[in-house]
Amino acid sequence: MKEKCQASSLTVPKIDWNWEQANYLAEWHEPIVELMSRYVPKESRILEVGAGGSHTLGALAGRLNCQAFGIEPDVAGIRKTNELAISESAEVAMIRGDGFMLPFDDCQFDVVYSLGLVEHFTLELTEALIAEHFRVCRFGGFVIVAVPNLLNLPHTLRKLYLGDAYEYAPEHAFTPGHLKRMLSSAGLQYVSTDGLQPLWGLGMSPIGWRFVSLFKRIGLARLLDDVKTPGMRARIGYMTYAIGKKGKGG
Repeated sequence: MKEKCQASSLTVPKIDWNWEQANYLAEWHEPIVELMSRYVPKESRILEVGAGGSHTLGALAGRLNCQAFGIEPDVAGIRKTNELAISESAEVAMIRGDGFMLPFDDCQFDVVYSLGLVEHFTLELTEALIAEHFRVCRFGGFVIVAVPNLLNLPHTLRKLYLGDAYEYAPEHAFTPGHLKRMLSSAGLQYVSTDGLQPLWGLGMSPIGWRFVSLFKRIGLARLLDDVKTPGMRARIGYMTYAIGKKGKGG
């Protein structure tokens, strides 16, 4: 068992978010729920780490009848998550806190996940966050981590061009293989990699959005969105996911 991370020994950057803009967007949120539903068992006990403004948590609670918990340091983010859960006719238990010292005993959840969280920190802090995911996951349960995909060139090149002006900086990106190795290093057994929205990064700029519109008209966007192989989705997606299982020897 890995030791619980001591947040006092780490320098954690403050990241400000505009939670009022974190509204439901079917084009973005529904593919996430579809992907997560492949790996989250029905009626499971789940925890989303960094759950501010999350639609996914309420959707999994409402559609899969999961017992859903979220942890988030920002009060405004908590309010937005509760608001989105109501739109799914679901209840979620939101707790104010952070992912470095989760306020739960070991082995409490069937699924522990974070979506677009760990990439905003140094590698040391990222490993600390994943270690806490691992700690509170039960044996036989799953840890899911999603981050921006380094192999998604439209997004990666745009961030490189913008530098510190990038709207979600600081943000790192990982390859599917790197993310897989990080979960393995935390003690998890590899289950799968997956991914979604290969053109999302391209559509984040006005010029890129014109190309996305063209790809939609000629049917290329649909072909990319509907790639059937999880490994290929992980390699081309704007977001790449790694899924690990906590074995008995974890």
